[in-house]
Amino acid sequence: WTDLLQAKAPPLIGVDISSSAVKMVELGEAEPEASQATIQQELEGDLGRFFQQWLHETLRARYGRDTSLVYYDVTNYYFEIDKPDELRKKGVSKEHRPNPIVQMGLFVDANGLPICYDLFAGNTLDKQTLLPMMKRLREEYSLGRSIVVADKGIISGDNIAQVTLDGNGYVLSYSIRMADAEFKDYVLDEADYRQLGDGDFKIKSRKINRRIMVTNVNGKKVQTEVDEKQVVFWKREYVDKARADRAEVLQKALALIENPGKHTRATSQGAAKYVKNLVFDKETGEVAKIPGKLLSFDAEKLAHLGGRVEGDDHRLVHRRGVAHV
Repeated sequence: WTDLLQAKAPPLIGVDISSSAVKMVELGEAEPEASQATIQQELEGDLGRFFQQWLHETLRARYGRDTSLVYYDVTNYYFEIDKPDELRKKGVSKEHRPNPIVQMGLFVDANGLPICYDLFAGNTLDKQTLLPMMKRLREEYSLGRSIVVADKGIISGDNIAQVTLDGNGYVLSYSIRMADAEFKDYVLDEADYRQLGDGDFKIKSRKINRRIMVTNVNGKKVQTEVDEKQVVFWKREYVDKARADRAEVLQKALALIENPGKHTRATSQGAAKYVKNLVFDKETGEVAKIPGKLLSFDAEKLAHLGGRVEGDDHRLVHRRGVAHV
């Protein structure tokens, strides 16, 4: 079937089908079980990547493809298994589950059509998946210059540096809560905002030379600089949503304190940080009982967050509306 695909598909970049065919022949020979399993995994991986590239090239040849923007995101899938393995490992579950997970990174084009994906061990951080995925785009896909669009979980100095070195651009959301004082002051300063529409939206931007930390060839972190355009916006719709979200989280925190037996780590997302003395069982995810420790509402935490990030409409909404370009 590989001959059939090659006959109908446009030329591919860096795909060695002959090596996969050799592996298919070797797989039929009498070999140790562990060796067969390893070959099978490699074979499936090679053919999977080949098929993704074949779909990409065929789609581009027949219908055209807009890769001026490429969107990247990471999700994960959990597995109800007794023991983790090399791929399915404990990690940061999107569903806040204690089960082993597998990470999946996905690139889509400007029209939302998938370009390629890959799987990563469950203990891989989102931001650690971008560089190997960008390497695939460089070596296996002829996209030309692209703008990488991703959320704040992908931000790291190494990622920004590599995207820039590849001659590409980026649009990354950014957390004000984790920013330095100078950037927070810029966001909260009313100067230079432009009002649009009926006053429900305002925006401002600046060009700046920003310092970032990157890993050098010796594995050490060093400081470098990048030229960026930073865009900040405020939107009334986000204000209303943020207020409603925060009210819901606070109600959840109070309910957790009142009836801890009805809640788990998964159901306490967002609310747990407002509850003092809260500990979850590592195995079950249920609220653990600690002798002499009672659950109580952490008013200081609420006041701290309110004063620094969520104290008024501007601060709350700007946290949701910042991009580095």
